[in-house]
Amino acid sequence: MGPTAERRPGEGGAQNDARGDGNVTATVVHALGIARDLAAAGIPVFVAYPDPDKPGEYKPRKGWQNTTANPAYVGAWKPGLALCAVMGHGLDLVDIDPRNGGDLAALDGIMPDVLGAAESPSGGTHHFVRSMGVGTRDDLLPGIDVKAGAPDGQGRGFAFIAPTVRKSKVTGQPAAYRWTKPPDLARLRDDDPGGAQLAALVRHARGSRKQPSGSAAPFQQPASGWDRHAGPVKEGGHHGALVSYAGWMRKQGIPLRPQAETLMRARLADLVPGAAAIYTEDEALAELHDIYSRYEAGDPGEDAPAPGPGTLLSRLLPGGCILDVPALPGAIWGAGSDILWAAGQSLIIAGPDGVGKTTLAANLVQARLGLTKSVLGMPVTPGNKNILVLLMDRPQQAMAALARLFTEHDRDLLDERLRIWRGPPPQDLARNTTMLAQLCALADADTCMIDSLKDAALKLTEDEAGSGWNQGRQYAIEAGTELVELHHPRKGQDGNRKPSKLDDLYGSRWISAGAGSVVSLWGQAGDPVVELAHLKPAAETVGPWQVGIDAVTGTVSIAHGIDLIEQIRGRGANGITAAVAAKLLYGSEAPAATEKARRRLDRKVADGLLVRQNGHRGGNHGSDPASWFLAAITEPFTEQSRPRQAITPTQEPGQTRDGGDTNPPSRDWPAGTIGAEANE
Repeated sequence: MGPTAERRPGEGGAQNDARGDGNVTATVVHALGIARDLAAAGIPVFVAYPDPDKPGEYKPRKGWQNTTANPAYVGAWKPGLALCAVMGHGLDLVDIDPRNGGDLAALDGIMPDVLGAAESPSGGTHHFVRSMGVGTRDDLLPGIDVKAGAPDGQGRGFAFIAPTVRKSKVTGQPAAYRWTKPPDLARLRDDDPGGAQLAALVRHARGSRKQPSGSAAPFQQPASGWDRHAGPVKEGGHHGALVSYAGWMRKQGIPLRPQAETLMRARLADLVPGAAAIYTEDEALAELHDIYSRYEAGDPGEDAPAPGPGTLLSRLLPGGCILDVPALPGAIWGAGSDILWAAGQSLIIAGPDGVGKTTLAANLVQARLGLTKSVLGMPVTPGNKNILVLLMDRPQQAMAALARLFTEHDRDLLDERLRIWRGPPPQDLARNTTMLAQLCALADADTCMIDSLKDAALKLTEDEAGSGWNQGRQYAIEAGTELVELHHPRKGQDGNRKPSKLDDLYGSRWISAGAGSVVSLWGQAGDPVVELAHLKPAAETVGPWQVGIDAVTGTVSIAHGIDLIEQIRGRGANGITAAVAAKLLYGSEAPAATEKARRRLDRKVADGLLVRQNGHRGGNHGSDPASWFLAAITEPFTEQSRPRQAITPTQEPGQTRDGGDTNPPSRDWPAGTIGAEANE
């Protein structure tokens, strides 16, 4: 019987399984019994013979994908041959290879019920789950392969099963596959929605959505039309040629794998290089998968489905969309033009170790869950979906920091809406630029806290890593996730000076360039009060503030801030100039700082809290700068209230229309309240 033939049904049996080796053990006989049970349950099993070109390996026969399920085929096995099960017929395989970084914990929360498990000769583990309706995907995550098969036969994979013997890649010695948990075939047909999330990850990694059932027509060589998609393609026509070719193949009903992919690779070779970068194989296949995911086999016609989210066409918008963008971004954390975290823009919280970055971010998580309404006196918009927290830097310590803000009463909400990732990411998130978006999608999250950037991506000082991280962040934001990223300053120089500009952050400039807002926390590790500075504003600069960190409760509050209202009240009829305000707020009278202070003072005028007396230039007495004064009122006010009487620039500063004093009795504003200038 040749290597491409199966043993005929009814031929052989347990006795023949031992043929050629009189030392077949009870373990082998038991493994063969399991193989027959698999076939009886509808899972095809076939025999593979040694590969003459690769000693120690096996070569599946041609057409193994079409093997039918017949227990008698197991009788063809004998020592020296391999036994293989075809996936996608009720069982799929999740293959964990620890030698390449595989860890089942990477699939926590998305791994479906395991019906059977085995050990491989090289120390890996095989986890058999119910078929998920997807194709095979190797390297789904580092050291994790999925062997499966779509209902239409695409992407079919197989699994070596006991009693197959292969050379161990660890010891170099022959060793057998071994069942550690024989498959529970009685549960094979049970409903299990638990595989949906893993299936979604596989589809995403394969580059296309699941094809509609019955959409792939049998492959036949088209009689005509090939000549229209042949020959060299000059620069400028590359994109159109590949998309047109992909659409033509879909119309012809050519199966995606392997035929259409093979033909697309061949067409890629027709592209004539030019000044612009040529398509890579991955990019060309992405175009192919995009077409196949959008249309069914045959002519799409007028009823073709509209492109779904994530397709290339869906990202081409009508030009008028620019008129729909508001002058001020929406605020996740903040209000009006005082925005620390803008919607659709990431927030970076940077600082040295131990100054409260994780604690501040945890307060934002608590507010996004809807348990509190504000952080540092600034309102926080609650999220609508889950929150993903990537604890990649000292996860145990970070979890303890988070736990200070919650109680056992919150457990149900935390279980429902908070997702924790512990330890290193599955891949370098600056190299695999879609992985962050994939993780957020798996968690069904509209908020993601990243702790911290140095653990999410390697070699952050290199521009390639910085731009890669920014691209990954933008993919996640475009998919609907708001990001808060924890980061570090550069290593201290010249007396460990505090950061004052974006260049003081660690790593490539593209990290901060792609962020919407950058906040710096500065102090010594464990300080109960640290300084918060707004290095990059989404609108107006907020702060600086002195922030209190409560190490017991995990809460944060304004410990001290420059209150312009109090400063002006104390100056009475002298008021305050923009330069003086800039010196108080930013420690500088430079033009840029003075202009920021002027805008803040003018906003208080618009709010009715201050009045402005314009200055003048030149003359016998030189130039006088503009000054700002308290609006006249009859009782102390907060910034939420409005004065009942205001002076005009023609009045003497410090007097009302009836000659009264414009300066009310001094009042201390409670730290951390809207009434304090520190909470702007």
